[in-house]
Amino acid sequence: MNNNYSEQHRLLGNGYRLDLVSVPSAIVLRREEDGSEVVRFSIRDATKEVVAQATQQDCRSGRKEPAG
Repeated sequence: MNNNYSEQHRLLGNGYRLDLVSVPSAIVLRREEDGSEVVRFSIRDATKEVVAQATQQDCRSGRKEPAG
């Protein structure tokens, strides 16, 4: 398995993906189930910690079940 994929999967959990293409100069965290946007980050601000925190907050908000 691709090491980058494994790291992203571990960081994001099941059901999330990073969209690096659709919004110029931004990274978009999306739900895999419907492609809806969770949050946008500037390229400079999108650290692993910030992205992981946004994923956890989305799970807690009830929009998504935590990965298990």
